[in-house]
Amino acid sequence: MPILGTIASGISGHLAVPATVLVVAGGGAGGSNVGGGGGGGGVRYINFDIAFGTSYTVAVGAGGPRPANDAWGHGSECNGGQSRFGSYYATGGGSGGSYGGTAFAGGSGGGRGWAEGGAALAGNAGGYSPVEGYAGAVSQANGGSGTGAGGGIAGAASNTTPGGAGTYFGESFAKGGIGTGFSSSASSDEPAGYGNGAAGVGQGFIQTGSGGSGKVKLRVPISVSATSTTGSPAVTTDSTYRYYTWSGAGSIVF
Repeated sequence: MPILGTIASGISGHLAVPATVLVVAGGGAGGSNVGGGGGGGGVRYINFDIAFGTSYTVAVGAGGPRPANDAWGHGSECNGGQSRFGSYYATGGGSGGSYGGTAFAGGSGGGRGWAEGGAALAGNAGGYSPVEGYAGAVSQANGGSGTGAGGGIAGAASNTTPGGAGTYFGESFAKGGIGTGFSSSASSDEPAGYGNGAAGVGQGFIQTGSGGSGKVKLRVPISVSATSTTGSPAVTTDSTYRYYTWSGAGSIVF
């Protein structure tokens, strides 16, 4: 082998190879009984260099489950779950408040419910820069409720408009759930894999929705492939990159 080829072969495991990872946490559940919307899951979009031979642990946060008691308050168990890639974490979205219960802070904050006083519930619970999400809204006047805040770069919620989704790798993630008035109907569970917060619901024993689960997606140069993976990530390619996408726990080594 030529001298230059020998040198390159010997150090190839230590050359800097750039990668990008998207870490999306689970969205928060909607609030019940004139409830606020759930906050979108926190979003991290990070450029880093691959450490060859290192096992990167992957975790994907579940969406916040709907409150067990559809009429009244609930605790932080209705927040979205945390997601992780190696040492990079994203915080689950805060669940929306209800009449008789509180909203919660998170990756993005949940919206306040009807008659729930206090300031807006903060986003970016992990204290990251750039931020992983934004605040939920306070309760509306005249019987409305707050709305959940959107995650990622979309911004904070207003009284009537939830924080919007951020777009990464051509997909939209981590929008907030809308708040409610007295007469709104049951809300649906959010789809898996996008970290959306669920909408709140109206007055009475009406079923609210669960937040959407998160996702972890890794992009590396197409010339680079993993030596091992767990968790059965979906592997796709384009002309430039290779992508590994997890919907649950796993790991990867290069």
